[in-house]
Amino acid sequence: MLERSLDVPLTVQFETHAGSASPGSDKGFGLVLDHSRRLKSLSIVGTMVVQRLIQDSVHPAPLLHTLVIGTVRRDYIVPSIVRLAVPNDLFSGHTPRLQHLYIVGMDISPSSPLLRNLSSLSLCLHPNSPRWTANELLTVLSQMPLLKSLELKNAVSITSGRLPSASLTVHLKYLECIRFAGRLISDSGYLLHRLTLPSTAHIHLSALAESSHDLLSPWPIIPPYAPTAAGGYPLIGLELSFESGFELVGIVYDKEKKIYHRVFSINIDLVNRHITSHEVASSLCNQIRIHDVRTIRLAVGDASDWAPALRKFPMVRTISVRGTTWYPVVQSLAASFLDESGSVELLCPHLHTLTFKWRGWHRSLNPSFFEGLAIALDTRRARGTDISELFIEGEKIPCDDLNALRTRKLPKEWCFV
Repeated sequence: MLERSLDVPLTVQFETHAGSASPGSDKGFGLVLDHSRRLKSLSIVGTMVVQRLIQDSVHPAPLLHTLVIGTVRRDYIVPSIVRLAVPNDLFSGHTPRLQHLYIVGMDISPSSPLLRNLSSLSLCLHPNSPRWTANELLTVLSQMPLLKSLELKNAVSITSGRLPSASLTVHLKYLECIRFAGRLISDSGYLLHRLTLPSTAHIHLSALAESSHDLLSPWPIIPPYAPTAAGGYPLIGLELSFESGFELVGIVYDKEKKIYHRVFSINIDLVNRHITSHEVASSLCNQIRIHDVRTIRLAVGDASDWAPALRKFPMVRTISVRGTTWYPVVQSLAASFLDESGSVELLCPHLHTLTFKWRGWHRSLNPSFFEGLAIALDTRRARGTDISELFIEGEKIPCDDLNALRTRKLPKEWCFV
């Protein structure tokens, strides 16, 4: 069939599972390699077939536009036992039209000829791969001025041990999305400190935290040129989730398209569960421009103290709470603090709407919730910072009858014995 199709460009997908490829498929893949000059798109997944590619891809691939190489599929959590590397002489180092490169579960050298003039790059390397240095990564990116999509996992270790010395600043003015998984949040901060991105770029970061020190970064996690800055749409909403690790999502409103966008996300895998909610939220929020935030969505999980985090949102008007630990939130909304002038102030003085949505996971709601909620409403009313709209599970609750609120009973489905 390949011989009869003459010079038609080829799109080839080849995947093997555990064990070696069958004799027939092995022969077929050999024919594909013999016609590498006609390849336009090649996707190969599986240790055995990748080994065959490494050994036998000796011919140039002048038409190759998209290349996917992986010892495992991208959605596999467990890496391959065998650690393989993409050789620098793959396709004789000649892939002049390559635009999209995806490497999964393998190694690749920053000097690889494949890493030139790409529009999308995804490096999800083997967990035991040698990490690139900051300068190596930035040098590679400087050779991709038209890059639109960048994903890095297990690819680089920037700040481990010591801070990197002065380095390049790389301008990626066409970048639309960056996904970066580093061990430390400071890795993300340093990388973004050295990249100049358009204000519309979506930023997705993830890191580990074994202690509160791991949450610190000498550089802003979301840099000044991100959509939170005056040059882009202001950050008006945040989602904070403690249901599984910690996630912080930023939201902007596009006035031209009249839609909301999630413009960045930060995921922290909490290795040490003794790190408190306010440590994580406060540390990350310190590094993001949040003064204009009007809406907060909380997925509270086991979080126990929201006052330090909520204090950072003076302009918020709407708070939505999902989960079971509602009580600490209402306690925080009744709390006061001393401002810079020494005056006593309540948290979130412009709060207008408060919403609660049940999500039980077979855990009981605190039986004092309604009493605590009534205290919070009463305290805020006395200070002239009334909450005027209250919703619980979609039901609008009157805010002016505090006695009725105190005597409300928890539904049976919210109580587990």
